[in-house]
Amino acid sequence: SSDVCSSDLMRTSSHMVLFETDSFRMNRHARIELEGILDRLDKLLDARVWVVGNTDRAGSKAYNELLSEKRAAAVLQALLNAGVPARWLGAEARGETDPISISNNPHDALNRRVDVTIEPMVAKPSAVEEISRKLKATKQ
Repeated sequence: SSDVCSSDLMRTSSHMVLFETDSFRMNRHARIELEGILDRLDKLLDARVWVVGNTDRAGSKAYNELLSEKRAAAVLQALLNAGVPARWLGAEARGETDPISISNNPHDALNRRVDVTIEPMVAKPSAVEEISRKLKATKQ
């Protein structure tokens, strides 16, 4: 948002890329979330980006482990294709072991996700200047 301050630029942020049941294909909603992640990364000169694949409880544990790896790999590849430096990126797959939604539904949509955590290290000077200009404009 335009009212972001420079400390927000350096704050660790978490993002969630959701997937359809039994899929590691990034749909339109996943791509929109990815655009927001890339917009944030575009303001940085250096960052650590952690990509963690997850699944719901439908299917076997072994299958879900593999599916979570494929989901993490899909997001990782999309970030690399967009020009995010490989040295910024780390990934892991958790299968069904780290649910954020506990329900009776084994197909719980919130668990079919890749969590992306961005830890900014160095902001681009141009991004800091832009935020400073916006802050001055709002104070007038």
